[in-house]
Amino acid sequence: MKTWVQMAAVTAGMTALMSCDQQTHAVVDTPPSGFADLSGGKYDDKDFSEWMTKADQQMIYDKRAEGTYFAYTEGRSNGGLHQYRHVLKEIPKETTSEWGVYWGLDSKEFFQVDLKLQKSGFKRESLQVFEDGDGAAYHQAVWLKAK
Repeated sequence: MKTWVQMAAVTAGMTALMSCDQQTHAVVDTPPSGFADLSGGKYDDKDFSEWMTKADQQMIYDKRAEGTYFAYTEGRSNGGLHQYRHVLKEIPKETTSEWGVYWGLDSKEFFQVDLKLQKSGFKRESLQVFEDGDGAAYHQAVWLKAK
């Protein structure tokens, strides 16, 4: 059975493991056991797109309506296939000057992107990590830059 690692800084970078078939996203005040992300639990399963390949998600990203962004994105390993899904929202123009999103980054790539964006004044809004069957971690994150 494949394992999932979801991590974030809801509470000091809490990390949890759960099986692929147990993964849930629920609207909660306190994340349930095995669930952690920087979204604060504000997204329900119905808010997400369908699961898709990395390339399919890139196609959706490229064709999204002007003024929208991926407010959250997550990944999983499903039978050896990496899949991704996202929550599409309007950009909070009153508070945000720029934003960035990446998915499917290995640990080294994530470190480089995260460091560069944080040094440029971006704040990481969400971080979700999954582990594939070989134990490699893949990171999905969203950063916002305040006005």
